[in-house]
Amino acid sequence: MIWQNISPFQNFEKWDPWSSKDPAMSRTIEGNDGAVGAIYRWKGNKDVGSGSQTIMSLGPTSHIVISLQFEEPFTSKAKVFYNLEGTVSGVKVTWGFDSRFPYPFNTFRIFMNMYKMMDADWAK
Repeated sequence: MIWQNISPFQNFEKWDPWSSKDPAMSRTIEGNDGAVGAIYRWKGNKDVGSGSQTIMSLGPTSHIVISLQFEEPFTSKAKVFYNLEGTVSGVKVTWGFDSRFPYPFNTFRIFMNMYKMMDADWAK
C-alpha cells in the first residue's frame, strides 16, 4: 500500500506537504508514471516555486531515488530518496534529501538551519 502511494507521481499530491501551500499549483507528469525516467513538473506561487522531479532509480517496494531540480525561487539540484524497510509492526519509511550549495550560497548555512526549516513540512 505504501509503495503504491509513493512510487507514482500521480499520488504525490495526495500526501505531499507543499500542496496545501498552493492549491492552484499546476502539475504535469511526463513519461510512464511510477517508472524510471518519469518526470513530475510543478509551477506554483512564491511558497512552492517551480521545478521538476525525475525518477532515477526504483527498487520495487524497497527504494526510490529522484533527481530534484528547483527553478524558482532559486536554481538548485538535490537528490531525494525513499527507503522502505519491513519491520515486525509494519513498514519503516525513510524520506531523505541530499543537496549541495555552491559558493557563495553555502555561506548562508551558517545562518540557516535546513533541518528546522524542512522538519515542519516533513512531519506534516
